[in-house]
Amino acid sequence: STDVRWPDAAEMALRAARERHLIGLLDLDTGPRETLERLLPLASHVVASEGGALGVTGESDSAKAAAVLAQRHDGFVAVTAGERGCYWFSVGAPSGYLSGNPAYNTGTGVVSATAAQRTKLWVR
Repeated sequence: STDVRWPDAAEMALRAARERHLIGLLDLDTGPRETLERLLPLASHVVASEGGALGVTGESDSAKAAAVLAQRHDGFVAVTAGERGCYWFSVGAPSGYLSGNPAYNTGTGVVSATAAQRTKLWVR
C-alpha cells in the first residue's frame, strides 16, 4: 500500500509493482490535486477516502465518486465512506457496496471500524 503523503516513494513503489505485474495499491487520501493525479494512473488498485475521491473527481457523493474513478481507471477502485460503507468498481467484475459499521464507544474513546481496512484486505 502506498500513501500520497510520500509521493516520490509512492511513485517508485507503484512503478516497481507495475513492472513486476504485482498489485500496486494506492491509498488515495486528501492531498494536492497534482500529486493525486500523478499517482492515480500508476496504481492497479485505488482505495480512496471521500476527501481523496472528491479531490480528483469533484464529486462529494461517494457512490458517484467511485463511478467517476472507475471511468478514469482501468483497475479496481473503491471509495470508503466511513460508517456509511464502501463503494467499489472493478474491471470485468460487478460493482458493489459494502455496508459500514457504526463507530462505537468503548468508554475510553471512540473506535471506528471502517470499510477502508476491510477493502485493503480484499485486494491482497
